[in-house]
Amino acid sequence: MGPLQANISPDVGAALICEAVERGINFFDTAELYGVYEYLRRVLHRVPREAIVISSRCYQYTYEGMRESLERALRDIGVDYIDIFGLHEQESRLTLNGHVDAIRYL
Repeated sequence: MGPLQANISPDVGAALICEAVERGINFFDTAELYGVYEYLRRVLHRVPREAIVISSRCYQYTYEGMRESLERALRDIGVDYIDIFGLHEQESRLTLNGHVDAIRYL
């Protein structure tokens, strides 16, 4: 839905997400890279925070970078918590080892 995929506007994207919630969908998976935090912010003006589960992730590998990414997600979505927040594309011990400081932050 975001700039890297369909590139629809945040208003239209938020309306689609609200429609999904009305139809019983409550889990929304995103990532910092996707650029759709604003869509979720707009949804939460119409839907109670407790009604949805938000999952997001980032590519950070440092402690400070992970802190900044999580804080950005919280601020940009306009919430006090993200239900699930993790690392994007962790495929093996090698990729996990390269992100030890970010994992330590989480």
